[in-house]
Amino acid sequence: MDQGDAMAGVRTDGDVPTFLPSRAEIDRRMGALRTLMQANGWAALLVAGRAGATDAGFVRYTSGWRLWGGSSFVVLRADGDPTILLGSNSQVHWANQFSWVRDARYAEDLAGAAVDLVAGLAQGTVGAVGLGRSANSHDAELIRSRLGPGLADATSAVTSLMVRKSIEERALQAQGARAIAAAHARFAAELRPGRSEFEVVAAAVETAVRGGCTDGIAHLSTGSLPYIHPPTTRTFAADDVVKFSMEYAGPAGYWIELSGVYSFRQPTREEQRLFDVTRAAMDAVGSGLRTGARASAVAAISERVFADAGLAMTGRAIWDAHGIGLNVIEPPLAVAGDGSTYEEGMVINVHPGILVNGDHGIYLQDNFEVTDDGGVIQSGRDHVWTVVPG
Repeated sequence: MDQGDAMAGVRTDGDVPTFLPSRAEIDRRMGALRTLMQANGWAALLVAGRAGATDAGFVRYTSGWRLWGGSSFVVLRADGDPTILLGSNSQVHWANQFSWVRDARYAEDLAGAAVDLVAGLAQGTVGAVGLGRSANSHDAELIRSRLGPGLADATSAVTSLMVRKSIEERALQAQGARAIAAAHARFAAELRPGRSEFEVVAAAVETAVRGGCTDGIAHLSTGSLPYIHPPTTRTFAADDVVKFSMEYAGPAGYWIELSGVYSFRQPTREEQRLFDVTRAAMDAVGSGLRTGARASAVAAISERVFADAGLAMTGRAIWDAHGIGLNVIEPPLAVAGDGSTYEEGMVINVHPGILVNGDHGIYLQDNFEVTDDGGVIQSGRDHVWTVVPG
């Protein structure tokens, strides 16, 4: 069976699921992976995955499968069909329907089955993807002990392919970003004093799911720190300042981190000032996301914006920007030690992490696509302090 036939493994009632990329995108991606394998002498790629925001992306990139629980391995040979190994018969059934891999198999011992698949390859080493982060320690140790010197770390090389997204991938990611922007609008429409956090967040999540976004978290806070928590039974009060964030994967699995600030009254002068400076920092970092710019240089932008505004940084909640895609955190990171450069096709989530006055901060996040002229927001959201009727 040739590669084109292998990619025809999506079997539905006649329609390809909307959460899968096009055949052209699948062929582009698989071709790039096989070119990488040939260049490095890898007879196979052994791709590890584990359900969650940071560990399932490698499996989705190489199979199209949305791993909703447990662990998985994908084995991609230099020639022939890919195989996905799953520890759930239910997931095997649906992976054979809704991924582009024809060969989905159940295995009680996932790591052992993965090694057996690649051990018979006569020539070349095996490139391991995500073994140190996406496989549990038992599976990783078993694979290393059995494959020994025939194992090479391919994580960085495959990640480099994943962070340079095609036009179609960026469009799929923007689709998810707009769906989460709509969920924020629903949050604002439902937010009222006396309503519980559960009630209002549930409405936003409902809108996200209607938009095809089924994986993620919706967290919020009414404190001064830019730290957020799951919703509770607490009811909103008239003097609350609400920081609300949704970190969700869109229908095709590409992540967006999107937040907003809401209240039932006009912000005080100091509150508005901190918001405006944080927004200016986000915009400045976004503008710095130009093709060829260094991540380490972008890391200094936010602090300069705060300093120029006369707000002394007293701490940090988090770095200011990171790549985002099928894994919620990808390189580059906007930190002083990251010497990598931004390239066309990268999508970067920006969230200035500056604290002032000991513990005060505003939580603003959005995805930006890297271009020659600076970053372009994916969500279409206008980041303003939103005052809702009390």
